[in-house]
Amino acid sequence: MPALPQPSLGLDATVQASDSGVITTPARVSSPDRHESGRLDHFIVDRKLGSGGMGAVYMARDASLDRPVAIKILPDELALKAEAQERFIREAQAQARLSSPHVVQIYFIGHVPGTDGPAGPRSGLGSLYFAMELVDGGSLEQLLDRGERLDPEDARRLMIQVAAGLRDAHAAGIVHRDIKPGNLLLDRKRDVKIADFGLAKPRDPKLGLTRDGAVLGTPLYMAPEQAM
Repeated sequence: MPALPQPSLGLDATVQASDSGVITTPARVSSPDRHESGRLDHFIVDRKLGSGGMGAVYMARDASLDRPVAIKILPDELALKAEAQERFIREAQAQARLSSPHVVQIYFIGHVPGTDGPAGPRSGLGSLYFAMELVDGGSLEQLLDRGERLDPEDARRLMIQVAAGLRDAHAAGIVHRDIKPGNLLLDRKRDVKIADFGLAKPRDPKLGLTRDGAVLGTPLYMAPEQAM
């Protein structure tokens, strides 16, 4: 089978306004990674694609359906924090609830097996992970970073697709809250898909996790009224 091209994935939005945003790693990291070349349920993990504050993303293969996927894993240090787990689950559920050609699809959510720690063997379930659609055309952020420019008609077409994806999310009762070039992924047809619902907010205030006065998002892409 030919090697898959290196994809770009919307990783994690900044959790606080003071955060610096997504950290992307275009190739394998030099330090050992216990998830690389491993297995999670029926997913065979290949290599790490990038990481952010709320998780790392890996290229993998779904052995049951024989298709490439992306795996997002909640960091070990957040695995015991109830709010972080709940937000991670909400992210997967928010994307899974959507049926839109312009939103990255979620396939499966599960637990990482427990691992040995400094204090000895740790039994039971470890952190959370979910498997999602692998979008391999790069993000709009990477396109711009390479110095490429969209012609006006192409830009108009992509923004209409983004608006359509946000419309579908809104119809499903979800507000994304972190739309930016890094979370807008291009497939091989040069159509756009919205990724990273880690800061998504349900329109029903009773279902939200955000505390009053909390500032969430990426500062350079916040609405002015939110930044103020």
